[in-house]
Amino acid sequence: GLCRPAQSPVTIGGPGMRVDEVRIENPRQPVVRIAHVTQEHAIMRAGVPETLTAVVQNLSQEVTGASIRLDVPETVRCLDSPARELGALATGATKTIQWRVVAERETSDEALIRLTAQGAPPVMVRRPLVFFPALAIARIPRVYRSLTGSSLNL
Repeated sequence: GLCRPAQSPVTIGGPGMRVDEVRIENPRQPVVRIAHVTQEHAIMRAGVPETLTAVVQNLSQEVTGASIRLDVPETVRCLDSPARELGALATGATKTIQWRVVAERETSDEALIRLTAQGAPPVMVRRPLVFFPALAIARIPRVYRSLTGSSLNL
């Protein structure tokens, strides 16, 4: 029958029966997740490298063969290796991964971050990538006066 919570020990088999081997397996799949993805600056500018940070968590038993990959659109370049091997993740482990990305021109697109681990279903997170135009620094004319009173414009 089905087990019920009780104060007595669990008995397997009946009177006169002996159990020579018991194997208990956890049928649940491992659970890994991308907790969050952040960017270094609130406003990303074209031509200025930006750091994306992803935090990976293992919410289950230890997993092996974990890896993460950042896929960016054609309008954005990843300056680091987009694929990272995380290896084994212990129960409750957290890892932080960073990539540097840059866009050469103004763009509004999204990146795809994929997390895989042996035995766990793949996890995908989409992150908006909005790069505003590069700042145009206006040249402010300066006027310098010499000790003799003459002025010089630069």
